Amino acid sequence: MYTGPAGLAGSGLARLGNWPELSGQRDSLARLSCIAPSGVCCTRRAVLGNLPRGDQAWDWLKTLLPAPPSQPHSLRSLRPKRSPGPCPSAHAPWPALPLPAGDIHGRTLLDVGTGPTVYQLLSACDHFEEIIATDYLEVNRDVLRRWVQGEPDAFDWSPYIKHVCSIEGKGEQWKEKEQKLRGKLRQILPIDVHQPEPLGSPLGHLADALISTFCLEAVSPDRPSFERALRNVTSLLKPGGHFLLIGALEESFYLAGEAKLSVVPVREADVKEALAKSGYQIHDFRSYVMPPSLKIGVDDVSGVFFAHAQRTPVA
Repeated sequence: MYTGPAGLAGSGLARLGNWPELSGQRDSLARLSCIAPSGVCCTRRAVLGNLPRGDQAWDWLKTLLPAPPSQPHSLRSLRPKRSPGPCPSAHAPWPALPLPAGDIHGRTLLDVGTGPTVYQLLSACDHFEEIIATDYLEVNRDVLRRWVQGEPDAFDWSPYIKHVCSIEGKGEQWKEKEQKLRGKLRQILPIDVHQPEPLGSPLGHLADALISTFCLEAVSPDRPSFERALRNVTSLLKPGGHFLLIGALEESFYLAGEAKLSVVPVREADVKEALAKSGYQIHDFRSYVMPPSLKIGVDDVSGVFFAHAQRTPVA
């Protein structure tokens, strides 16, 4: 996931695993960009648990799940920040979410702070003609490119793809979904959410929808920075477009190896206020307390929020 120029590593930066000690200085990014582990160097958080088959849920959020219980060895280094449970199961730590009002689809979906992962996009690829992935770190973008190009040393996402196909229950073969996402993931771009023009130059056309997971609060040193980052990425979304925003509540730090990295603690009211200031109408906002089974000592997060908001259309 994105990491900001203030040296505050985003949640895509190996929240678990063996990382060198990071400081809160700008040279953190230089050190991080030089790290090239044999597998995927970093990962986003998979915190939702299970969305049982048959329940109405946000299609895109179905992909934010723990890995299947029978992971190949190479996936162990990619274990998410939250302790993954078996899935699917009848004991979901997070309730299933209702489908947002209206059909969210269009030409372009832009993922703000993709990191080196693709599982958050597996269901989304059914609803958009093209997907734009973004990340601050070149090492993350390179991991994505290798997977899109099908290079032999690319990370194997097949267990996750099979798992998502099983949950969706559409009868789609996992190879078909893999090829579909590779075909639609047409751009992998650098991004800096703390810049007024996050991509460095305007998009050819504004996105129909944005998605961002555990990014903005993780890369912002304070609430004003969080609000500015949200306002900056909103410039990439067309008026009337939809934003699915997912993040941590009241988290002040997380551990990456021996490093303790700062996060701006946000409450429900803070997120709602920031969305309103950036010109959004909130269609749905849900928050959940972190279950004890997922509190494993790597952070002080109290819960998770899910927001479906729509940018105010031009009058």
